Amino acid sequence: MKRICVFIDNKKSVKKFMTGDFSKSILTENTCQISDENDNVENGYIVHITSYDMYFMKKSEEKEDLSYLHSAASKLGMEERVIRSNNLRNTIEEFLNENQIQKVFVDRDETSHNMKEVISILKAQRDLEIIDI
Repeated sequence: MKRICVFIDNKKSVKKFMTGDFSKSILTENTCQISDENDNVENGYIVHITSYDMYFMKKSEEKEDLSYLHSAASKLGMEERVIRSNNLRNTIEEFLNENQIQKVFVDRDETSHNMKEVISILKAQRDLEIIDI
């Protein structure tokens, strides 16, 4: 069983992930859990990522609306995490190592500064399988 992680920073990325067609992994129709081609159910995290600067610049009502994260985590049987940091590189590397993440789903089309930084961090990891959503 592989430990997986989905990095997102907005509702659009979650929707794209939930409805995506993946080359090596699928969302099973009955359980909505993530499984590989051998039906090995995988577990992991769905992670909302933002820098502190962006967090404090948003209006207060926008800050707390992470209901889409909770909803997606429940449907996928994954744990939800929120990473807020002004040093995303160290924070993400620590998260990947501490949780022994082996496979990561990420929206490479997402153009936000945070996701561009996340993608560059992920590319630097050696033993990490990265799947585009």
